Amino acid sequence: MPATRLDKHLDTEAMEFVKKNPLATLITSYHNRPHASHVPFIVVSTEESLILVSFLRKSNKQWKHLEFEDVLAIFQGESPQSLEESRTKEEYKQKGKGAFHLYGHCNIIHEREAAKSLYMQLLEEIDPVLHDKWLKSSPDRMEGVIDNIMVFEFKVESIHPVKPQHNCLIDASDN
Repeated sequence: MPATRLDKHLDTEAMEFVKKNPLATLITSYHNRPHASHVPFIVVSTEESLILVSFLRKSNKQWKHLEFEDVLAIFQGESPQSLEESRTKEEYKQKGKGAFHLYGHCNIIHEREAAKSLYMQLLEEIDPVLHDKWLKSSPDRMEGVIDNIMVFEFKVESIHPVKPQHNCLIDASDN
């Protein structure tokens, strides 16, 4: 069942989850063919909308169709490393963190200074060490990076929480 903007608790829960697990699988479809990339996201919500920001390198052609179709971003929490670590479904549910499927639309940030500012904000939140290197790099280097990426906003329209499941284990309670 999709979440709506009326479900503030789910919005808050999902955004906290995204902040703790910022790497997502971004899935789009173009000419009936799925495309997926692993990208970091940051939350830049407003009161009216849940908005995330990320970027794709221009060498990744997925950016060319971001704005044309619905988009799915899958955020997954940590999960047990192996079946050996979780012998029962209950143990798996306690160790696994679940996931959130966020559906929405993307808008590419075409204005250069806005894209640069959002990219810097993303670096600061996701990788402070890389952000510090960025600040110390030459202006030409910075401009070269901005020339080779597409920064985009992802407006979340629905949220689907996915609770941990363990499809591999079957016990007597499954019958």
